[in-house]
Amino acid sequence: MNTTVDVGAYRLTLIDAGPVHLRETAEDGVHRRAVLTPGGDLAGLPQAVVETCRGHWTPERVAAWRASRPEQAEMTLEDAKARRLAAIRAEAGRRIAEVAPDYRQRNVLARSVELLEAAVLRGGFAGLTADEQVAAAAARVLWARINPIRLHSDVLEALAAAAPSMTALAAIDITVGWPETGQAA
Repeated sequence: MNTTVDVGAYRLTLIDAGPVHLRETAEDGVHRRAVLTPGGDLAGLPQAVVETCRGHWTPERVAAWRASRPEQAEMTLEDAKARRLAAIRAEAGRRIAEVAPDYRQRNVLARSVELLEAAVLRGGFAGLTADEQVAAAAARVLWARINPIRLHSDVLEALAAAAPSMTALAAIDITVGWPETGQAA
């Protein structure tokens, strides 16, 4: 028997066979739906939703679900690792974009190259104008917010790449441990 659970703006229908049907109600009343499958990517979902899914996905239920899906049962460890690595990179990219959208990252990179060149030509960063020093400091602040995300992604990617089995790979929780990033720049 399927069970329905409400978690904030989310309604989860826990399907006995394994998947979870998710319906999110936005502030404007629009519904967004998704089907979450055992072992799937839960990145970006509220912790209460993640915990509900994990509680539903018992080892027995996951094994039965995978057995009912030949394409899941036949997935090699290397294929599973590739999927997990893609999910980790997508989550890191999403989090970095929250700090600074791509266009801002490109602008800061271009300006940083200009500032580095100016510093080299003028004998060091002390040779930069006050405005240039402010711009350099702003770039360092932005990097200080982005780099911890990249470092956490690197750790998760190394763990996934080194996982010796499907069980070990599935045990790597890619939804936790990410640094807080604050508001977008």
